[in-house]
Amino acid sequence: MELEYHVKDNFEKGKIFSISYLTKERFDELRNWELKVGHPNQYSFGGQATWVKNGYKDYYEFAFDNRDLSAWVSELCDQIEQTDELLSNYENLEEGNLNLIQNALWFYNRIDEYWSNGNPNQIWTNVSNEIEQLKSLKSNIDSLSSMNSEQVIYFKALNTYKINNPFLNGAEQELKNYFLFDSDLKLIGREDLNRKQ
Repeated sequence: MELEYHVKDNFEKGKIFSISYLTKERFDELRNWELKVGHPNQYSFGGQATWVKNGYKDYYEFAFDNRDLSAWVSELCDQIEQTDELLSNYENLEEGNLNLIQNALWFYNRIDEYWSNGNPNQIWTNVSNEIEQLKSLKSNIDSLSSMNSEQVIYFKALNTYKINNPFLNGAEQELKNYFLFDSDLKLIGREDLNRKQ
């Protein structure tokens, strides 16, 4: 949420995933960017776009009517549907809504890809990876929150043992590991003692 950047369609620097930057009007602007810049009805040299000649009012109507034309067209349609759903409930969205951020990210990346001739900034991939991690974490938290508070998730046992380490000329070395057991005490994994909690 603290990421400050500019998007190549307006170059207004700000916290581009915050509600104060990503207003309903700005979000709608992103939704319609493809119609104005990416696939306008009229080419810069003055000719009509192919889909207009074929009777479509704009590129989105063409895309939804030909959704299976390519993976990209299908993905565009999916994103537009998600955007429309978010826009219809925009007033109830909270700061940091991951679906809003992920949807806006898709448009930011698309705009950057367009203006950079297919070579968008790495920042969009980095943000996408962060979102996936946050969604996974949220899913785990939601799952744990709905559990009975008396239910065992797993048992964790510390095992301390000593070995004569051949890499240390046979010197005795103490090792520690956590072992994880399910509620039936079956071993389900192990955890490094030095792992950050």
